[in-house]
Amino acid sequence: MVPSLYCHCPGILLRWAKRSRHFPPPDIVYKVVKMGAFVSPVGFKGSEYQHVEWRICFNTGENELVSNLNNIQVYVYVILKMVVKDVLKPVKKEITSYTVKNIVLWLAENNPQALFNESSLFYWLREGLGQLRTAILNIHLPYYMIPERNLMAACGLDEEQKSTWVKSITDMISEGQKILFRLPRIRKAIISHPEPLLWYNKKRLELELLQLYWVNTVVNSKQGRDENRKRNESDRILQEIKRRITNISGVVRERMKWEGSCVCGFDLNEIMTKMLM
Repeated sequence: MVPSLYCHCPGILLRWAKRSRHFPPPDIVYKVVKMGAFVSPVGFKGSEYQHVEWRICFNTGENELVSNLNNIQVYVYVILKMVVKDVLKPVKKEITSYTVKNIVLWLAENNPQALFNESSLFYWLREGLGQLRTAILNIHLPYYMIPERNLMAACGLDEEQKSTWVKSITDMISEGQKILFRLPRIRKAIISHPEPLLWYNKKRLELELLQLYWVNTVVNSKQGRDENRKRNESDRILQEIKRRITNISGVVRERMKWEGSCVCGFDLNEIMTKMLM
């Protein structure tokens, strides 16, 4: 644990806030600016004055940014961290999860959020890998909050290691979806335990179809509403859909308990919401 002190740095944060962007939305930008920054007694590696230098960081603001990433951006973040840990396997922290976080934040800021959807997961994974490869090749990655700071400076990456990693990442980019089989935890889940994955996918698909039917009939049509435009809960079909949705959520929660997942405090509506995310 590195000690740190809270500080005000309006100039840096306002420059960050004024950038043209697709992410985060204005309310989150405002919130991050209000959070301020911290300084910690960590000097630049190799600096003559490393022992007296301090580093400015934005821990709380960056946590807020990560919590506002959408599902696909989070998936890319998680998979890239697995790539670094399980495939590249840095020994001296030449690349860290912090490197990956900055790559994902840049991707999110520079691209329309609507493009990050389930059908584009592997496209954005390739984009993230491409940016990681470029950062390694050029020994350069701008810090998301202060672009003038190079996160790869003094990373200690030698030419041999650089060439090895660049080749590995190039191979992964060309592999497409097969990249998942390079990642031990995902490979184990797919190969050793395919049944749970298939079971959950089947339940989610059924839930999505039921939810779609419910929305179409209750929200987008007059069916399911009485004269006062209130939902007609006595409608037999809608009652059956509601019963089935509740049943699926309950079955999933019980299976998660049986498999050792922590679902304490989750009601059935929360289970359903998380399945449909």
